[in-house]
Amino acid sequence: MDESARYGDRVATPEPYSIEHIPFAERHGHSRQLLWLWLAANLTIADYALGFLPVALGLPIVPALLALGLGNILGGLVLAWSAAMGPAAGYPQMFIGRRAFGRVGGYIPAALNWLSTAGWFTVNTILGSFAVQLLLPGVPFPVAAVVLVVIQTLLVIYGHNLIQAFERYMAAILGVLFAIAAVIALTHGSTISAWHPKPAGGTLALFAIVLAASFSYIMSWSPYASDYSRYLPEITSRSYIAIYVFAGAAVASFLTEVVGMLVAIIAPGASSSIAALKIAMGGFGVLAVVAVILGATTANVLNLYSNTISAKVLDVRLPRWQLAILGGALGFIVALVGYQNFTQNYANFLVALDYWIMPWLAVVLLDYYVFKHREPMAFSGAPPWNRNGPIAFAIGLIVSVHVGEVFHRPARLLVRRRRFRLLHRLPGRGGGLHRPQSRPGTAEQSDGGIGMAGQERSVETNASPQAVWRVWSDTSTWPEWNPDVQSITLDGPFATGTSGTMKTKQGTRQVQLTEVLPGRSFRLETTVIPLTRFAFECRVAAGPAGNTTISQGIRVGGPLGGLVGGMMSRQIADTFPRLLQGLARKAEAGEGRS
Repeated sequence: MDESARYGDRVATPEPYSIEHIPFAERHGHSRQLLWLWLAANLTIADYALGFLPVALGLPIVPALLALGLGNILGGLVLAWSAAMGPAAGYPQMFIGRRAFGRVGGYIPAALNWLSTAGWFTVNTILGSFAVQLLLPGVPFPVAAVVLVVIQTLLVIYGHNLIQAFERYMAAILGVLFAIAAVIALTHGSTISAWHPKPAGGTLALFAIVLAASFSYIMSWSPYASDYSRYLPEITSRSYIAIYVFAGAAVASFLTEVVGMLVAIIAPGASSSIAALKIAMGGFGVLAVVAVILGATTANVLNLYSNTISAKVLDVRLPRWQLAILGGALGFIVALVGYQNFTQNYANFLVALDYWIMPWLAVVLLDYYVFKHREPMAFSGAPPWNRNGPIAFAIGLIVSVHVGEVFHRPARLLVRRRRFRLLHRLPGRGGGLHRPQSRPGTAEQSDGGIGMAGQERSVETNASPQAVWRVWSDTSTWPEWNPDVQSITLDGPFATGTSGTMKTKQGTRQVQLTEVLPGRSFRLETTVIPLTRFAFECRVAAGPAGNTTISQGIRVGGPLGGLVGGMMSRQIADTFPRLLQGLARKAEAGEGRS
């Protein structure tokens, strides 16, 4: 280490830099350290949970492995070449973007990245705290959360060198734990080979969903990438950096997702992906949950560190250590507020943020690699605005938002036979006055009722609204008019906040009534597919000519909600009229009108 270095390779010294150019005297390390960092960062609960997606969709094992593999290869390449900018530039990733956007123009992506890192920090805090509670049931959620946040914040305060050392040791520990988990999962070979998936649609459409999900997750690390390579010597080979980053991130992400897929097959009835891991691992279950906790921490350290970097790119005039404390405290507070319904509260927000990453990356990668704007002064001396960057970004953002719909249209044709038998799908027997009405894609609000958004279907009946509500709010009757529901048990009255368990032919689901307006409407939420949140919104209202209108809508949220909902909401909603007809017949019979 050079004697003039203030920081060098010291681990116990707080990092003195934030977004400043890293001087020659401070450069240290080897490109292989990035292998361990990105290996640890992707041996996490989020990657593991993604493995549940192909199983929930019913995608056969071989196409699922190909989709996960290809998605991780493509996402890993994007991440790798983003990280390769760090040594030559000497700046963190968001600061490098200033060359193409300008100093003020770079505020927009920096703000988006700050929000994204804060959101992911909160989500990982919640997941890690849930794992702590599963391991130590007597520990309250706030206690588990505060312990995790304090540890993560302290690591971030010390900064780059301690983070690199921490991730290196965690890569070894997590690598062993997940390797053992993979071996144990493979011992259930008979269960895995006997699994017969029930596809949610055509293989091509399901393949595309899984591919997009795996690509999106690993690619979304790219706005952080150079934050952890900028201390390397300037002469460090970009190719070696790319190889090590790709190997660490793509291999870890793929193997962790495969473990998740196998566990989903082995323990299909578990209440959550974490509980499934504990069940599938048997005597190794406790260590498997420890791996989840450690994995959430390795990811969150990077989330919080890059959160402070994004704040500095926004020219926030606070020291990095203070920004770390503020970011950690914010994540803790939001976790306390939102942990009971965290998917509902954060998922759509995170999906919306994901739209900006690829357009921003495209601008930055082209500016650096194609137009070869690589001089450090070009980043630090950027003018307030460089109009070419924001204009290209805006065009890319428009394309990014609309390309999903271009993808969804042909895919819908492949999944038109999908049946989500949760609260819907009834035999279409005749009887009564049932005129199906469709209002797909509406966003209406009844008088005091729940806003119906996304896809909605309605029928009319000559039963009174009171009779319909009596049947609908009495969950003990649901198996009588919905043959797929075998039982449903609520932990309290049919009221806002009540949770319960619903057993269907496809498995057992945890459900929650998130809003109930007696006599008029209710919303029931559950997780059908990992990283999604399905909200079924139901309403009763007086209809025309003395009849009653019964309506049910669906909204799909969660990190994968935009993708899955866009492809499947219409098909799910098309099954609602048959369900509502069965409900209407039950209500009419109760009034002697059948």
